[in-house]
Amino acid sequence: MKIYSHENLSLHRPLPYFSYGKMHEPLEIPERMVELLKAPVALGLEVTTATDIGIAPILAVHDFGYVEFLKHGYDEWMAVEEDLGAQVQTGIYVPYDNPGIGIMAKAAKYQADDSAPISEHSWTSIYWSAQTALNAAEALLNDKATDTERADSHIQLCFSRPPGHSSCSQKRRG
Repeated sequence: MKIYSHENLSLHRPLPYFSYGKMHEPLEIPERMVELLKAPVALGLEVTTATDIGIAPILAVHDFGYVEFLKHGYDEWMAVEEDLGAQVQTGIYVPYDNPGIGIMAKAAKYQADDSAPISEHSWTSIYWSAQTALNAAEALLNDKATDTERADSHIQLCFSRPPGHSSCSQKRRG
């Protein structure tokens, strides 16, 4: 068994947000990863730091516009003259017939609800979350391993965050 994670996963730190008439504390916070990573340490298991496999595998399964929104959405949000808040977040979901022109339209197209906000360091955590999964997948598909190594690598775990909400408008390529 091999476990993958990366220190950059803790950079995403969502802020409290207003939804349905009241303030909500985000449930998905970096401290959850700290607690999760205590388990392999207590069991004497090694956690491997994921390496960068690149963006190509991500773009192979996700719409380019979606990836660009995740990568640049925060900067676009902050560049708007009026104060839209400290993180990209919308309660409006318009995935279909939405050309995604302007940051508000992109947020409505790509964010299904208020519980998956994008803040200053979200893209870095999102990218490295994908890299942990890609590292595990690569290890599973590694046909260069010996029979013993292959037997030991049938189980691959990814300790990653943030979770996200892939909207229905994101068609998988394949």
